Amino acid sequence: MGNTDETLTGTNNTPLDGRGFAVGALREGVAQHGAGVLSDPGLLGHLLGDRIAGLPTERSLLLRAAGGGVATMLQGPWRREGPDAAIELTDRTFALQQQLGLPQATWAAQAFQQALAYAWELAPPPPDAGAESDGAWLATETGGRRRKRGR
Repeated sequence: MGNTDETLTGTNNTPLDGRGFAVGALREGVAQHGAGVLSDPGLLGHLLGDRIAGLPTERSLLLRAAGGGVATMLQGPWRREGPDAAIELTDRTFALQQQLGLPQATWAAQAFQQALAYAWELAPPPPDAGAESDGAWLATETGGRRRKRGR
């Protein structure tokens, strides 16, 4: 029957990416190729290759997320609701779309959100940050968000 709690488990009932290797590999891929790598399952699969060979469940979930448009969903209109709401709406959509358990879909959405936030850290700041209309948040090119300063 599987897990009855919200524990994210991979093979042998171990926590998904317990040491952060898969998220680290995503961040490395974003650093090398930009946020677009998160929407390209072929390139992402190549980049993950040996880096997370010992994490087949995580690798599979990340590739399904890339093919399922998770990065696009996280960067879409839901981001206006804040990062937590964007993850919640994305993970539910992704779970239904890919017929996954919600804990696995949540893990993948969170991993992608972390990688997108890292892409924002690497990017230069927007030229006219004061022109943002939604008040408390600034949307970034990669879909990450940060609080406005001084307003």
